[in-house]
Amino acid sequence: MSLNALDTKQLTRRSKGIIEPGDLYLKGFSVYRVMVYNIDRDSVLMGTTNDPKFDQGFTPKKELRKQGFYLCPLELREPAIQVFELDAALSADSMKILNDYRMERADDYKKYKLDIILAELNISTFRVYDVPTEQSARYSWMDGKKYQIPVPFYAIGRHQMRKRINSFNGTYVAKVLKEYKKWPIFYIPRHYETH
Repeated sequence: MSLNALDTKQLTRRSKGIIEPGDLYLKGFSVYRVMVYNIDRDSVLMGTTNDPKFDQGFTPKKELRKQGFYLCPLELREPAIQVFELDAALSADSMKILNDYRMERADDYKKYKLDIILAELNISTFRVYDVPTEQSARYSWMDGKKYQIPVPFYAIGRHQMRKRINSFNGTYVAKVLKEYKKWPIFYIPRHYETH
């Protein structure tokens, strides 16, 4: 995948740990956008359309990963934006992006049995998002709405994976926690894989 000028600029900022409004973060299967970055407090205010825990307040930059926020990989920006925009379907380009991303990581997914550990994500290609009252009170245009949103990925860090030990065969999870070095994992469900 070729990088345009915007992607090159983002790569430079990312390598320096610079945050700007508009940056996308993934948490589970929800997408957040940086609304404000407070330089003095080194903290960010996130906004989202697709997570009931939408009003996080300011989060210190150093706490983002601990709270489950992971900077969206550049390769996944297009499908992430479609989730953020509450699109009911993914574009053909997004489907190809997801397939390519999954195929590039297929060996890791297989080696660490992620298709088993994260099996529930392979069941449905969509999730229903009922806009909570708190969110519709703030954004009246969302009042009473229900959205069917694609589930193109799931962002999971080491800490969240550790929690799965209690609900899954601990042997597999322990192997992942011990051997996997590239946290977080951006898991693409099996149904996006085409050969």
